[in-house]
Amino acid sequence: ERFIRSYNADLADQLGNLLNRVVSMVGRYYGGVVPTPGDRAEGDERLIGVAQALPERISKTISRYDPQSALAAIWELVSAANSYVESTAPWSLAKERKAEQADGADGPAEQRLATVLYNLVEALRLIAWHVRPFLPATADGIDAQLGLKEVEGPVEAAVWGAYPAGTRLAAGTVLFPKFELPEAPAVQES
Repeated sequence: ERFIRSYNADLADQLGNLLNRVVSMVGRYYGGVVPTPGDRAEGDERLIGVAQALPERISKTISRYDPQSALAAIWELVSAANSYVESTAPWSLAKERKAEQADGADGPAEQRLATVLYNLVEALRLIAWHVRPFLPATADGIDAQLGLKEVEGPVEAAVWGAYPAGTRLAAGTVLFPKFELPEAPAVQES
């Protein structure tokens, strides 16, 4: 029961939902092609900072033979990305962009929406990169939806900003379908 609750909360609700939301928004707002980011804004720094600190944090935990702490550090990036979705509200930016385009030009909402969605895709790429030793099939599933082949390469690939803008995403199946908890047997009175 504890495993199912943890699986549903961490994998299905946090990581799986994040991937689904981001791929869906890029599909809806950019025809499935990841936009080129614009300038960073103040709200971007927390997400980027968590991502940039991740390699060193993982290295330290692995050198202590503490894979649980490495996974906890990766999950901090998952959590930061989910918070970033809520704080940046890409759906609101898309409405603002639509209003700007109705006036005949792209404006700040377009640049901000492109940056937010790029940042979310990049966060997912780095999550996949770092989770690969622990959950290789999950990393492959994320990479496939991000339009990337399985990534085995230099450590430099784990730096922020290495995702190639203009890549077409490939929406896939739900990575983590939720499990239902078994119902407790009814207690019979005697």
